[in-house]
Amino acid sequence: REFQELTFFGSYQDKTSNGSLGDITVNSAYGLRYDIDSSRNTEKYTNKNLASLSYGRYTAPERNNINTLLSSNRLNLSLKQINEYKLWNPKLEKAIDNEYKYRPYVISQGLYWLVEGNLDLFRYGNGDKQDSLLIKTGPKLILGRFKDDFLDYTEVSLYPRFKFNRGNSPFSFDQVIDNKVVELNLKQQLYKALALKFTGEINLDDNVTNDDKLINPIIDISLNRRAYEISLYYNLDSEVGGLNFNIFSFNFDGLGKRFWCI
Repeated sequence: REFQELTFFGSYQDKTSNGSLGDITVNSAYGLRYDIDSSRNTEKYTNKNLASLSYGRYTAPERNNINTLLSSNRLNLSLKQINEYKLWNPKLEKAIDNEYKYRPYVISQGLYWLVEGNLDLFRYGNGDKQDSLLIKTGPKLILGRFKDDFLDYTEVSLYPRFKFNRGNSPFSFDQVIDNKVVELNLKQQLYKALALKFTGEINLDDNVTNDDKLINPIIDISLNRRAYEISLYYNLDSEVGGLNFNIFSFNFDGLGKRFWCI
């Protein structure tokens, strides 16, 4: 499957998260982006290839002085490949039935191994250049079907991530930092529709203090239903929280079978 898209973008006072630097406000950004995405799914692995070329005008804080705004054009070529290998993948049920009260799809249990590479080339209107290579790899384990009432779903992933960069950005929002990081994700069903999730990154760079070791730790507690999901989240770094509400089954074709759930 291949997908191509041309997008004209524009934003004002948009907050962008840049690792241990936290949220940085991009005062304005406008331009265009051309994306090419392709994917392939087999019994042994899934593969995604993403290519993006964008050009725009940005006004944002400088890299060396966040209190000073800089306006500059930026050209970005991004090439990304994501491979996820299925090391252990038990046979799935073919379709959901009335036992699926908490999820709108059959959960793919198993042990997976992710390999991701991302090359970014940045060119700026003031003459600055920045090139970045990201490599990420590690395991993901999914156990349970989210059908029973107690501890019937566990998802754990651990992804070491390494960045190699050359040059610098004139801005702070896209400057490459946090070159050695471990991404941690954990989600656990607690009771019936209630689940708890934690995401965060552990910074392994030598020049960071203990207070900066944990990046963007987010706690999320959710109420999961077959047709919708409501979740409350809180970022321990930024001390900002919020509410997410997702509705599923917009593409459902057919009437289905009515059932009751609590």
